[in-house]
Amino acid sequence: MNTGITIYSSLTESIGHLLLDDLFWIDGFTRHFKNVDIYTSRDSINNIKQRRAVEDVQFVPFKDSALLRKINFRLFYLFRVFFAPRIKDKLVLIQGFEEFSILIFLLRQWRCRNKYILVLTNNISLERFHNSGRLLTFLLNRIFNRVDYVFYHSDFELTVIKKYLSWEKNADKLIKVKYHLIGKQTDKSVTDYGQRGNIISFYGPSNVSKPIDEVIRLVNVDKHSKYKFIFYKVTGDYLARLKEQIDPAADVEYVNAYLSDEEYADSLRKSRFVFLPHNYLFEGKLSGILADCIASRTPMISRNIHPVKEYFENYGDMGYLYEENNEYECFKKVLEENHESRYVEFQESMTSCFDDHDDRVIMKEIMTAIEN
Repeated sequence: MNTGITIYSSLTESIGHLLLDDLFWIDGFTRHFKNVDIYTSRDSINNIKQRRAVEDVQFVPFKDSALLRKINFRLFYLFRVFFAPRIKDKLVLIQGFEEFSILIFLLRQWRCRNKYILVLTNNISLERFHNSGRLLTFLLNRIFNRVDYVFYHSDFELTVIKKYLSWEKNADKLIKVKYHLIGKQTDKSVTDYGQRGNIISFYGPSNVSKPIDEVIRLVNVDKHSKYKFIFYKVTGDYLARLKEQIDPAADVEYVNAYLSDEEYADSLRKSRFVFLPHNYLFEGKLSGILADCIASRTPMISRNIHPVKEYFENYGDMGYLYEENNEYECFKKVLEENHESRYVEFQESMTSCFDDHDDRVIMKEIMTAIEN
């Protein structure tokens, strides 16, 4: 195609997975469009320029307000929307969005003759609808009405959309696409069992949908300290609970300093397992840490929730799943099974998933959906 596209990345800041999202869309769209613009943070622009030679990309940095960032995050994103130049006669991909400010953005763009692709990025989950109720339903319905395509990533996500939104009139807009960060190119994977330590890692922060109760029980069940448990970025009351409730004899380490990209990747490479305790409130969202586990071939211990369950069903076991209130049987397997034999199975499943999420494969599917 020789028309232009604009990437609108209004949530991206100095750290986080959205920086990788920006890189993915830049890499993909520069292969298919002559003119590519991206509206994003100055930090993301600097990150892209450091990692890619992108002479033909037009960068438009958002204006930011440090004061509004402290006062209210919605006001901060509204500030970005109001002071960004308007976009006309373009295909616009919206990724990583906050609903209220993006609805305002779409209203400001009225009569600008654009077509819009909305990429759901953890916008759909039971937790969000439980917490925000009618307001979230109202905002997403209005947004869906004003865009031309809605990209979602899992079957459960579609189930939640059908439950909470007026989706019937927008059914033709809904397109399932693979989650691109799972197949991000990396040379940081470790497939050799012997190269990993007996380490189980937990990455915070903890919250209502990512509780620490099960990981505390796993640590305490490990009576002979088969594993070392490393907790990253667990602070406040959650850290106090860990220190109070975990057996003092357990082999535990707490790391609360910020990890660079390389330090984070290295922590995954060293881990035998990563613990993902998200509960049913998180269902519908896709953990960036889950994507990193698959990309680095690090097996996981996870509650049996969607979309983790969907990936296990489609590609095979990538670690261990446990049911709510019945985690002991899973933990017993973690502590007693011969993981070296199962490790091969986990690697094959994750490699199959990784290959199926290759960035070129995904971009080809996306371009086919757009052109059709």
